[in-house]
Amino acid sequence: MPMVISAGSLGVILIGMDEGGSYMLINYKKSVFFGILCLSICIMFSACSEGDKTNKNEAQDSTGTLETSAQAPDDRDNKSDGEQGGSDSTLKINIGDGNEESAKLPDNYPSDIFPLYRDSFIMSVVELSGGFTVTAFSKDDYTEIAAFYKELLKDAEVTAEMNMEKSFTSFGKISGYTYNFDTGESDEMDGYASSVAIMLMPSQ
Repeated sequence: MPMVISAGSLGVILIGMDEGGSYMLINYKKSVFFGILCLSICIMFSACSEGDKTNKNEAQDSTGTLETSAQAPDDRDNKSDGEQGGSDSTLKINIGDGNEESAKLPDNYPSDIFPLYRDSFIMSVVELSGGFTVTAFSKDDYTEIAAFYKELLKDAEVTAEMNMEKSFTSFGKISGYTYNFDTGESDEMDGYASSVAIMLMPSQ
């Protein structure tokens, strides 16, 4: 299975998809804000690639929430009884307000399965079709963060794991989700020593 493992400190993490549908983390040395916007567009197009779509964008309050709704055409006439069509997915992007206000995790984020590291500043949260992508920063050294998640993932189905000089990356499955995780040294945000990137997608 093709796979990209990030190396070194994490500036920004972009999530991609290989031909088999597996998600990858790519270390992309640009600003966090730019990276998250690109990531959101990639996820939106990969999830909504079939059928004619109708998109609606709505920007809300200072937390920077953006919602995009996409609904497939109603093809009930082409289906037998009991197979009425139509699928709906909503892309939600929540971006924190600079260094002052952290973004919020959605109420339905599975914190009991894959919690965010304590006292992390959330730069952005992307939610789509039951999946979540979280980008955050911590004042703790990345080794402490890595140790926390290694303990969390000790019973997970780990597909790949890599310890680099200044980062830790893990891929696998846990409690009904496919996860991609990365933490590493970062000077991207003043006053914070490490970055944290989490991607969770419902397992197929």
